[in-house]
Amino acid sequence: MIPMILRLDGREMRLFSTITTFGTPMDITLDEVAIESYYPADAESAAYFEEPPVQRGRATRVSSQTGSGDS
Repeated sequence: MIPMILRLDGREMRLFSTITTFGTPMDITLDEVAIESYYPADAESAAYFEEPPVQRGRATRVSSQTGSGDS
């Protein structure tokens, strides 16, 4: 899991990222496929993403930290 903090319109949004890969693909085309998904890490961040898109601004990356060990 990789935590990330974004600054959006003066608000800090805390997200975490997960990466999904296929362990034993039977098809060679799936061998290198990875799906990265981002999820809100707190209630304030979740509420931001539930707002209508018209109210959203541009994001500025504040920090990203790599977790240790297996996800």
